[in-house]
Amino acid sequence: MNDKPKKETARAYRAFLAYRDMPQPRSLRRLAEEMVRERHKPSTVHQQTFKSEAYAASLFRQLATWSSTFNWQERCKQYDEEQAALRRVQYSELAITALLRHLQADVSPSAHSQIKAAQLVLEHLVVSEEIATLKAQQEKLSEALKKLGVALE
Repeated sequence: MNDKPKKETARAYRAFLAYRDMPQPRSLRRLAEEMVRERHKPSTVHQQTFKSEAYAASLFRQLATWSSTFNWQERCKQYDEEQAALRRVQYSELAITALLRHLQADVSPSAHSQIKAAQLVLEHLVVSEEIATLKAQQEKLSEALKKLGVALE
């Protein structure tokens, strides 16, 4: 996902990436605090702590401005949806691979119902990026089943 707006500076984009990659729920305030901790190592001097707090407040305001200007919330939502779709594809690939292994090891009377179940799972996945990958997996499944002498309806 390379969705960096043209006017977003490199520094703002790095901050966005740090925000996007935070565990849920994301927080601009928590991001500002983490960025301050990275910049200012712990110190026993009270003045350093005061400077860190002032810097964190200033940084939080800057992050809020960038977030609003460059639509971080929507971009994170889109990223999360893409990651979820990718996980669904990976899970489907694992499930199909496991089914193929099972069918190759033992062609039983229940194999036909398992094939139908796998086809139903594949039919219900509607994310466009998933379709090409799933079709390729379905072709592999069909080829493997043909080798085993099981015909798909």
